[in-house]
Amino acid sequence: MSRSNNNIYKSKLTSLIKRRVMDIIMNDIEDPRIKNCIIKHLELNRDNTIAYIYVENNIIKISPKQLEKVLMKAKGFIYQKLKKELI
Repeated sequence: MSRSNNNIYKSKLTSLIKRRVMDIIMNDIEDPRIKNCIIKHLELNRDNTIAYIYVENNIIKISPKQLEKVLMKAKGFIYQKLKKELI
């Protein structure tokens, strides 16, 4: 795959993952502390096997550490839902 095609593929994959993770957070997770999270940035590693997701929550006042803790607890659920849809 050429470099430009790889960049287009990666951009589309990043956008798809970002949309789906936001949808899972808003519709499938019951925890009100993360219902209003916004994904500010999503970055994939070189071989597209790991997604680094940067979130923000300005609506409900929650500390960044607490937000991270709640999202880390939900990451397995998010991963399983995403895996079913993308594979």
